[in-house]
Amino acid sequence: MSAGVLLSAALAAGLPACAAIWLGWALHSTRRRQRTLEARKQALEQEQAALQAITEEWRWETDADHRFTWFSDNYVNLTCNPGANYIGKTRWELMNLEVEPGYWEQHRRDLEAHRPFRNLIYMCRGPDGALRVFRTSGQPRFDADGTFLGYRGVASDITGVTNTGERADVAQRRLQEAVDSMPQGLALFDASERLIVANKVYRDSFTTLDKGAGLKHGITFEEVARAAMSQRLDRPWNTSDEAAIQHRLAIYRHPPYRIEQGYNLDRTIEITGNRTAEGGQVILWTDITEMKRRESALTLLVTGPARGRDFLETACEALSVLLDYRFAGIAQLDVKQNCAHVLSCWQDGQAGETFSYDLEGTPCAEVYRDSSHCYFARQASERFPKDEMLVRFGGQAFVGEALFRQNAEKIGHIFAVHDQPDREEERHRDIVNLIARWVATELERREAEEERMQQIFFDHMTEGIKVIDRELNILAYNKRFLEVANISPEMMARGDYREIIRQSARRGDYGEGDTEELVQQRIDRLFLPRPCVTEEQRPNGRSLEIRTNPLPDGGVVATYIDVTDRKQAEERLRESEHRYRLISDLASDLVFSYGLDARGRLSLEWHAGSLLSHLDLPGMPETTDDWESLVVHEDRSLLRQCLLQLARGEDCSEEVRLRATEEKPVWVRILARAERDFESGRLKRILGAVQDVSERRNAEAEMLQAMQATEIANRTKSEFLATMSHELRTPLNAIIGFAEIMEHQMLGPLGDERYRAYSHDIRESGTHLLQIINDILEVSKAEAGRLELYRESFGLQQLIESSTRLVQHRAENNGVSLDYTMAAPDLKLYADQRRLKQVLLNLLSNAIKFTPAEGQVHLEVKQVQDSGVTITIQDSGIGIGSEDIQRVFEPFTQLDTGLGRRHEGTGLGLPLSRTLVELHGGELTLESTPGKGTQVTIHLPPACLAEI
Repeated sequence: MSAGVLLSAALAAGLPACAAIWLGWALHSTRRRQRTLEARKQALEQEQAALQAITEEWRWETDADHRFTWFSDNYVNLTCNPGANYIGKTRWELMNLEVEPGYWEQHRRDLEAHRPFRNLIYMCRGPDGALRVFRTSGQPRFDADGTFLGYRGVASDITGVTNTGERADVAQRRLQEAVDSMPQGLALFDASERLIVANKVYRDSFTTLDKGAGLKHGITFEEVARAAMSQRLDRPWNTSDEAAIQHRLAIYRHPPYRIEQGYNLDRTIEITGNRTAEGGQVILWTDITEMKRRESALTLLVTGPARGRDFLETACEALSVLLDYRFAGIAQLDVKQNCAHVLSCWQDGQAGETFSYDLEGTPCAEVYRDSSHCYFARQASERFPKDEMLVRFGGQAFVGEALFRQNAEKIGHIFAVHDQPDREEERHRDIVNLIARWVATELERREAEEERMQQIFFDHMTEGIKVIDRELNILAYNKRFLEVANISPEMMARGDYREIIRQSARRGDYGEGDTEELVQQRIDRLFLPRPCVTEEQRPNGRSLEIRTNPLPDGGVVATYIDVTDRKQAEERLRESEHRYRLISDLASDLVFSYGLDARGRLSLEWHAGSLLSHLDLPGMPETTDDWESLVVHEDRSLLRQCLLQLARGEDCSEEVRLRATEEKPVWVRILARAERDFESGRLKRILGAVQDVSERRNAEAEMLQAMQATEIANRTKSEFLATMSHELRTPLNAIIGFAEIMEHQMLGPLGDERYRAYSHDIRESGTHLLQIINDILEVSKAEAGRLELYRESFGLQQLIESSTRLVQHRAENNGVSLDYTMAAPDLKLYADQRRLKQVLLNLLSNAIKFTPAEGQVHLEVKQVQDSGVTITIQDSGIGIGSEDIQRVFEPFTQLDTGLGRRHEGTGLGLPLSRTLVELHGGELTLESTPGKGTQVTIHLPPACLAEI
């Protein structure tokens, strides 16, 4: 319909003119676009046809039941199959070849779920029967309402590509198999240090990378190095491990190189690296663990004995290191007992304990049969369940090798046990055999050395020894036997012992009698079925002890011991014991011995001495417990204490009273000593003596009574003097006071001047008597222990000056020079000032009194470091004899010297001075030489020094 017709129709319908015009234009545009689309469709179909002519893919469509509904035109050309044969059929109905059920089940689940699929590869046979491989992809189709219409997709024949890929895969697999068959690990890295390819040995070496699965193409060498480090560690990573990684990377980046490295804690590998032409690197990784073990084992065998180690122990360790087994040992064969004695062993890295075991039912027995070697790679303990050693170790692998003498006789074996299975192919058989030969040589050397030492010991024994068989053939003897039996070597060399006995009988060694009868008696005694000991007195005066012991094979071993010296010593001992018993019986003391009997009691063995009869005691106690009946009740605890000391092995000494037949007990002193067994240390015997000490105890009692009486008298005297001194001081003070009043005429003149002189004499005499009474009172207090000190701090120099000033007038009257010196003028004391002044006045007065005119008295004070103060008073007086020095310290003692009677005194000054010094903790000593003078020294301890 033309645009004019449409316009006329629109106008006739009453539409506006503009609307009619627009409608006509729209219709015209629609038709023009339709013509354009049809042209494009034809062009696309032509292009598609052209593409189908050159492409290897065809298109297909299926319905909602997955049955083919359409194939593109090039399907027949590409597959040589007419597409009409497959219309209305499913893909799995067209398959005439069995495939994996799971593979097609997954594909069918994708179809049922209307999911797209890509690159599905399947095989089927064409009309010619040839196997074809197809690859297809599909996309589900839906209408506008979402209803599933089927699939549309493309497919291609990839049979040729597949065949080419398979050939390449075969070549690749063969190459990989060849590389994987190498015993060394091989890896190829590119220039960027990333892995290109690695063989199975290299891949399996990295368990931390998921058992080699993580060792994939493209992994860096640093990642490989860190994995290797992690496998070697049994602890957390630290900084030193990081340094080791950096060191390994530095080695890697400077090829070529060759290094050794630990691997998996117990393996050693050799790593070599070489650069490729493209800048990459080929790494060859060789396990040299077994080679290192061989080196270590041989090094041990060579250097171990040189360092002083036992060769057998070293050989055991070498065998254990060589095979990397937990246990290795060396055993010596005991043919008679059918057992083996392990001479040395090595277990878990250290020397083990030796032991013995029966060979029956063990793999070691295999060594001694037809073969000299046996090897079980696994299940050794299950094959030999009676072998306790294998069961105890959980033995899986076992190696045994026989040891031969030079004459090819088997003498033992070496063996090794491990609790893990070993390789089926035995390792290091040559080194095991070498160790066995070295051990056998060492055992033979030791046997020869032992035989030589035994012969030396045999020949140098103090006992004579002979060994003869049941036919009286001499098997062995030593030199000492020839000497004690007086038999010549030539006679022994003949080997007929009957003839030797006959010769000894003829010369009288066995006494008088028929020679043949004596010979037969000796033979009968020699072959008694039990051990026998006899003693013989030879004609030369020597005594022999002969011991015979039968052997299991009917022979006999006899030992000859010259006991002449022992017999003589025993005789002398018996004579000595007899003399000792006689002396003991004559002695007044009692000696005894109590031994431990079968019931565990200490019973009397013997006793000697006349004490029992002397004291008229009822009898000697039969056991140590019976002694209590002899001891008075009050002293029994002392006796029990003594027995306890003896039980502990200690000596005992106690004095107790015994009940004699008389009414009065007897004092005795018990001395006892325990004798113990040397091996067990248990009490074996008690030896002791009892002494009568009654006279000494009585004398001590009398002396004690006398001392007590003396002490009472002395105490009574002191109390009397103290009382009388007090009673006398009261009237004396009155006399002195009244005399002083009369002397100074305080109440008026006396008249005659003589009365005044008498009053002076009365006062002087009373003062002197009062001083004597004061000294007596002081001494009495000291002896009674009632003298007390009143300590205070004061300067020592002031005390010295005050004391010397008081006696200065007397010194001048006597023509004596008096002076003093002080080493420390500031020295202060903490003491009783009045008592020390009294001591100094007494000593200075004595020095002035006994020093003649023109003499000297010198006082010196010294402070001794850390030990106190020393005050020395030295005079040039008449002196005192050494025999009288101790007497001057006794109260009321006056020495009878030439000038002595001209000087007043009571003899109390020195004793009182010493007492006062000692109360201060000090010491007063006196040294004097007659005619030269006297030196008195006062030493005060550090406690008397005042703190400044």
